[in-house]
Amino acid sequence: MNDKKFYHKKGTPYRPSNGCEGDWFECHFCNRCKHQNPDYDVPEGPHCEIQAAAFHNEIGDENYPKEWVYIEDDVPGCTAFSEYDWGNKGGRF
Repeated sequence: MNDKKFYHKKGTPYRPSNGCEGDWFECHFCNRCKHQNPDYDVPEGPHCEIQAAAFHNEIGDENYPKEWVYIEDDVPGCTAFSEYDWGNKGGRF
């Protein structure tokens, strides 16, 4: 018998349950990803559509990002995450 109070199976959709959890997720994934421009004051460069879709949709909505899932049991992540290379401007511009 599994005695975990909260259990999220690998591959199921993920959505932060509150602002603190959302901040943690952004710090570990979005803010370190080459798909998101780390400098919001610079208009060129990418701005992540996955992050925007997560903010504007709910799990179960057609446009909720399929990339935000539990990558392991009880471990959330983004399957599109690719770490930004700060020494090479991420290799993107």
